Amino acid sequence: MAEEKDEAKIQLRNVRLSFPTLREKKATVKDGKEKYSVNFIIDPSTPEGKRSIELCKKAIAAAEMKTFKKGGQIKLIEDPKRIAFRPGSKFRNQEGEVYEGYEGMVGISCNSDKRIKLLDRKRAEVELEDIEDVFQGGYYCDAIIRFFCVSGTDKGGRGLFCGVNGIRSRQKGEVFSTGSKVSADDFDDLGDDEDDEDDEDDDLVGGEAGDELIDDGGDLLG
Repeated sequence: MAEEKDEAKIQLRNVRLSFPTLREKKATVKDGKEKYSVNFIIDPSTPEGKRSIELCKKAIAAAEMKTFKKGGQIKLIEDPKRIAFRPGSKFRNQEGEVYEGYEGMVGISCNSDKRIKLLDRKRAEVELEDIEDVFQGGYYCDAIIRFFCVSGTDKGGRGLFCGVNGIRSRQKGEVFSTGSKVSADDFDDLGDDEDDEDDEDDDLVGGEAGDELIDDGGDLLG
């Protein structure tokens, strides 16, 4: 019998890396659990960006149904940092400024307890000492991610989070400047129960992107 497809798992293509912590685990919140983490930036004006957004929406709907058994629950979450998939304008530093490269885009914040599969453009594994050179903030890549939801006050309340299984380097881009100050509070407060599997295949979810553009200031899940 064929294994049931995980509809919450998708592959992003030609997205931009941001805040990569891929060589060593670090805590993203004060006294938090150490994890690997990275943000992906999607350009909604490109064909690949439109398709990635549509795939994300379908994967999120699947994750929402798995946890809540009904739709519309993510929209009830008020804290944007508990929603991994959100407009770029909602990725801000402590001073309230939108991070470089996020304005007009869509962002996804991801993490993993397990070491992430990291490949170069030719799909060869990247050596530990080369990770920070190959995967810099601002560079482009493909990524396999999986959305999941949490519920209950013991996990910080409702939330939509995202695990990352693998990243393949695609091309260099303009490296983000390091002038903006970043603290642990700038990242998501994640629940401990991630349900994040170390799966390395590249199954996709859903069909081609629709014609409708996602407005950066609007409701991504509408």
